[in-house]
Amino acid sequence: MAKSKLKIGIVGCGAVAYRWYLKGLSNKNDSYTLDVVCDIDAKKAEKAAKDFNVPKWCIDFKSLLNFNLDLVVILTRHDAHYEHIKFFLDNNVNVYSEKPFASDTRQGRKLLALAKAKKLVMGSAPQVMLSSRNIKTKQLIDSGKIGKVTLVRASCSNLGPAGRADTNYDPEWFYQEGGSLSSLGIYGLSALTWLMGEPKVISCFEGISYPKREVLFGPAKGKKFTVTAPDNVVAMFDYGNGTYALFDGSYSVATPPPYDFEIHGTKGSLLVGGFGGKESVVLKLIGQDPVLVGPEDDCHINWNLAWGVEDTVLAIKEKREPKASARFALKVINLMELMALSADRQKQVMVKPLKI
Repeated sequence: MAKSKLKIGIVGCGAVAYRWYLKGLSNKNDSYTLDVVCDIDAKKAEKAAKDFNVPKWCIDFKSLLNFNLDLVVILTRHDAHYEHIKFFLDNNVNVYSEKPFASDTRQGRKLLALAKAKKLVMGSAPQVMLSSRNIKTKQLIDSGKIGKVTLVRASCSNLGPAGRADTNYDPEWFYQEGGSLSSLGIYGLSALTWLMGEPKVISCFEGISYPKREVLFGPAKGKKFTVTAPDNVVAMFDYGNGTYALFDGSYSVATPPPYDFEIHGTKGSLLVGGFGGKESVVLKLIGQDPVLVGPEDDCHINWNLAWGVEDTVLAIKEKREPKASARFALKVINLMELMALSADRQKQVMVKPLKI
């Protein structure tokens, strides 16, 4: 008999955990309990446990095995994900990871193979397929409402955490080990891939537009640092049959466009943006007035990264693959690798559909 409530632990109590996951997961419900948080910084772990009423905290991720957990949520830095995920899979614990869950496709394949061999569930952010706004958009595309898709403009860019008024941490890491594509652009790239599938050809350009940055808001306001990871990434995707996409995922855009996606087809267009409500998806058929067709709920208004974890909990209970699956996330990681290859070689690269 399946357990009535699964026990969850979190590794990493930094900005992402505080802003999204702890707030979303700390509320007790019928499916799970958040039993323990872990961070190498004892002050962060203790504070997180206190602020969100988590019973236990620790500083050594390996000690989480003492809590008999059903699922561990990995919220550490990108370069630590592989080590942490592998440890828990090796020790027969299901895993959900922040994005990207691996540094490259090779690492990702190893983790997926390990999870399969152990018969464990493995989920991964971004959870773009759980947004009702995105679901509505995909339904409209798949139904043929706008005809054959001809051109998509997908934008997932801003100035990054150094230029956001709500940043309450030191954002320097995101411009060095992080990079705009793996930290921000991956959301738009994941949504684009979920909506359109894998492209056949990629042509990508990436570089550093702001070699020197200054933090504009928050506790590190005024701090200056050197940018070492690409902060400006643009790409063109060819899906075949005359269907193309223009993508940007940058930390170099002071005024982002009003829509995350412009999806144009032979019968009309979809304009997708904002955080929920009917105005979040606009349908404009040729010769007709625009119509607001977004979902009439607050799903995207209350956009919460914890949704991916909650669906993974249900996947464990229902013995299925999570909607925000590591298998899908690996396809996006593969595209990111190919984008970097295209930029480095300054030429188009062919995409072989990833068989997992």
